[in-house]
Amino acid sequence: MYDLKVSHIRVEIPSLKGQKLTMVVVYGYGKDPMVLLTNKRARKKGEVLSILKAYITRWRIEEMFRVQKQEFQLEGIRVRSLKRLNLLFLLVSTIITFMTLKIEKKNGFFHAVIKRARGLKDKNQIKMFLYRFSAGMKAILARDTRGIQHFKYIERSHNPRQLELKLTL
Repeated sequence: MYDLKVSHIRVEIPSLKGQKLTMVVVYGYGKDPMVLLTNKRARKKGEVLSILKAYITRWRIEEMFRVQKQEFQLEGIRVRSLKRLNLLFLLVSTIITFMTLKIEKKNGFFHAVIKRARGLKDKNQIKMFLYRFSAGMKAILARDTRGIQHFKYIERSHNPRQLELKLTL
């Protein structure tokens, strides 16, 4: 949740003569105001907010592609078929979705992972946590010999009612 102040004005850029643009200025999202330039006309408060939400959503999508390239090194992976490449992209996208869901919850698991990332910035200054979360998961999995099972208790049944099919050769 952010306490934002948003304003907008119609502008014209000298190099784009005759083309009216809308400049949206957002205060409170960072230290400096964020300035957005769009060709969409905004007359009402709801239209300005929809421009802002669309930009932030696009920014998150671009951030996801950067994480795919930098943290998972997807550009350097070689596979022999398009089907395998699509499966690999599906797997990485699923992992990033999992990370995003954990980041949005900001529960104990999130704080444990972020603490292990040991980044330079204070966690209150960070807007996009994907890099920090990814670094924290790498730190956990690199040193941990038990995996992530100790983060959440998983109850195991002593007498599972599972059908067994014994094969004899």
